[in-house]
Amino acid sequence: GRQAADMQWVEEVDGTRVRTFGRGFLIGEGRGYSLRWTTPAADWNDDANQEALDTFLRTFRVPSS
Repeated sequence: GRQAADMQWVEEVDGTRVRTFGRGFLIGEGRGYSLRWTTPAADWNDDANQEALDTFLRTFRVPSS
């Protein structure tokens, strides 16, 4: 129920290719959040990794102000 954008990118960090999923969204009154999930690119599709990402996105709640 919020305006949001999802992004994905791959980069090299300290010699390891990593893949990042980012979600940015507005929560009102000029405030926003940016969530990022990064894992070695070779592990991106592992079942445990995908379950962890799903849990991370599903359970995040905007804190009360």
